[in-house]
Amino acid sequence: MPLTVEDVYDHIRGVCFKTGPPGTVGAETEWLVVDLADPAAHVPLDRVRALVGQAGDRLPGGSRITFEPGGQLELSSAPQPGGIAPLHRALAADIATVTGRLAGAGLALAGHGVDPVRPPLLQHTDHRYRCMDAYFGCPAGPAMMCTSASIQVCVDIGADQAGLRERWRLAHALGPVLVAAFANSPLRAGRRTGLRSTRHAIWAELDPGRTAAPVGDDPVEAWTRYVLDARLMLIRDPDGGWRPDPGLTFAQWLATGEPGPEELDYHLSTLFPPVRPRGWLELRMIDALPERYWPVPVAVAAALLDDPRAAATAAAATEPVAGRWWTAAVRALTDPALAAAARSCFDAAREALPRLGAADLVPLVDEYAARYVERGRCPADDLLTGPTTGPAAGPAATPSTTPPTTPPARHSRGGTAVPTTPVQDEDALKELIAAELSASRDRSLGLTTDVLATPELLTQVSPLMSPLVWDLAHIGNYEELWLLRAAAGGDPLRPEIDGLYDAFEHPRAERPKLPLLPPDEARAYIAEVRTRVLGTLEDVRFRPDNPLTAGGFVYGMVVQHEHQHDETMLATHQLRRDAALPDPDPAAAPADGGPGRDEVLVEAGPFVMGAEDDPWAYDNERPGHLVDLPAYYIDTVPVSAGAYLAFMAAGGYDDERWWDPAGWEWRCSSGRRAPGFWFREGVQWLRRRFGRVEPVPLDEPVQHVCWYEADAYARWAGRRLPTEAEWEKAARWDPAAGRSRRHPWGDDPPDATRANLGQRALRPAPAGAYPRGASAYGVRQLVGDVWEWTSSDFRGYPGFRSFPYKEYSEVFFGADYKVLRGGSWATHPLAARGTFRNWDYPIRRQIFAGFRCARDAA
Repeated sequence: MPLTVEDVYDHIRGVCFKTGPPGTVGAETEWLVVDLADPAAHVPLDRVRALVGQAGDRLPGGSRITFEPGGQLELSSAPQPGGIAPLHRALAADIATVTGRLAGAGLALAGHGVDPVRPPLLQHTDHRYRCMDAYFGCPAGPAMMCTSASIQVCVDIGADQAGLRERWRLAHALGPVLVAAFANSPLRAGRRTGLRSTRHAIWAELDPGRTAAPVGDDPVEAWTRYVLDARLMLIRDPDGGWRPDPGLTFAQWLATGEPGPEELDYHLSTLFPPVRPRGWLELRMIDALPERYWPVPVAVAAALLDDPRAAATAAAATEPVAGRWWTAAVRALTDPALAAAARSCFDAAREALPRLGAADLVPLVDEYAARYVERGRCPADDLLTGPTTGPAAGPAATPSTTPPTTPPARHSRGGTAVPTTPVQDEDALKELIAAELSASRDRSLGLTTDVLATPELLTQVSPLMSPLVWDLAHIGNYEELWLLRAAAGGDPLRPEIDGLYDAFEHPRAERPKLPLLPPDEARAYIAEVRTRVLGTLEDVRFRPDNPLTAGGFVYGMVVQHEHQHDETMLATHQLRRDAALPDPDPAAAPADGGPGRDEVLVEAGPFVMGAEDDPWAYDNERPGHLVDLPAYYIDTVPVSAGAYLAFMAAGGYDDERWWDPAGWEWRCSSGRRAPGFWFREGVQWLRRRFGRVEPVPLDEPVQHVCWYEADAYARWAGRRLPTEAEWEKAARWDPAAGRSRRHPWGDDPPDATRANLGQRALRPAPAGAYPRGASAYGVRQLVGDVWEWTSSDFRGYPGFRSFPYKEYSEVFFGADYKVLRGGSWATHPLAARGTFRNWDYPIRRQIFAGFRCARDAA
């Protein structure tokens, strides 16, 4: 009988999310089988079957034997109503049985997330697997099918709908922590990949429509939409065969009246998100581990989900890192936030295990935590650098399939510790680059496919902005052009789409009409680009005689480019009418009552303007040069919304005296009488901010004003906008030291005590905040909160040389564009140096721009 959409909802509600008291636990362990005499050789599947049993056979402890397409051995435990302890006893006994059967033939089980040595080899001749291989149609397909292995933890759905929602939310929030803590696949085909969990990257690259996490807080709704929107992997032909990729989503197939319950069940089995509901929750994100440690992720995950006290601790600990899948795969526990979350989760799990009747597992979890978690390491680090020394570094007890030599260790660096001068340690710089690439990608996905459905990603909310799916694929195409082709010398991956994502070839207003990659394909494309980039990073040399790669310049350029598009995507979200982005309450900005004066005097004299030896600075920031300025006064804080409201109340929008002639023409033709997104309701001014309506906060810097509005206010106030040089001198020059700083406060990187950057809150902090971020002159908030309009046109500095392409800066030089400085709350710290230059048309208001005023001292 044909299905309807409502039937699909009913099936998912009643079968996939069938609720009941928690307590049952299951696990599936996948293993690579290696020949100890020749670890680089593939072991024939028939040889393994003859020793351990056929697919479907049960072992004495109740575990079922199955085989993956590449010959990986999977042991699936029977569900254990008694919880973790009986599961461990039964599955450990069955693993021991299999190990014994293999040992007599010189074979062993090896626990790795991805085979570190052997290339993919399809050993299953099943036509269905060949169709799957054809469907994926990319290198990640065979790698996933034939070389990957995992530990899957299965826990109950929840006692009721409220419990289901909480467990669903926590399982997904835990995901990045579990990826990081148990990452064990840094090698593939004998080479470093640049990741600690290559397995996660392979899955992410495949087909995000069936491997990414569903979006939405309602589990039934989120999973049903995911199921309906996913492409069909393969369908049965009338003759009983399989046909790959019929080119339909399940929803489209449903509309034909063909699929029935059996087809729905099969479609569900071809979806592989990190948490899959099957009448239980199947956690699929954990790399396979050495035999000694497979019980640890099972114990930790089950304890955190099944013990209420541990669950509460885990929910709080994982909130800051929820959704950081890529960071987990690249950096694992070298990322401070993930490391902190993992420590809290392990502590909570160790305390919970005795309450769950699994006290016998506490010593093993303690050993793992001491060896890895408490040291900010994971098993991948053993493969890269060798085990840690000392009593905590007990034996892994797994036969090695690692290449005989391993490159030297890399050193972890903080995510915002941007090189201010050329870095001599190339390994350290590559570690920094990998981390920054990961952080930018987490942010991009968090603004697109993680929060919006396909129709919203394809929609253009304003002719000023691109559809978000264009931005997403453009980021990957730019990365392919510069990092895969230019830096690594690789062959083009998708040359046929270069024109689609050339910003100069297609203006924003035209982009919705282009044959853009759909969201799932765009996400798969950028994931494949990223995987290849990280794989080639090991071999790229940052030679000083190559300006493109010296100091990692081209990598810094690509990372900054992605963050700049993230800020553009935030502007697109601001133009939307609904609230798609979470809006956490901002932490109170550091304050001390204000600077105590409205303006400061900047004495006359020369200063060094522009970048001198900053390896990641853009061409328009160079060269550093001497500028001699007369004395001037500049505001200590940006103009507030309350101050701007006084200009409005005084009739500033109706008085031509204050307006530049072109500005007055804009004011009259546009009809604008308030900053962007403001509107009046009775006597109160309100604003719309990311889909939420709220009173205008009078103490915040005014934002969403164009250059003409800023200039008119300054004239009304008897002042003017600062020139670009005046702004930079007030921000960077230290008259006591006689040098220019990187940031207003000095050369240390930005942090939460100095500036409001990096999308920590979706709004500026009150004017006058961040006293620790003040410049040598006492001027505050020069970096972060709002971009600040200057009076200057965008032009090249004396001695400017275009590099690496004219279209970044040079084509925009001239009187059409005005310069903005400083960065906004949405700007990433990488681009928040005191030399960074932004520019835009003087009529633009969708950007997060405000201003401060200046005046001559004479």
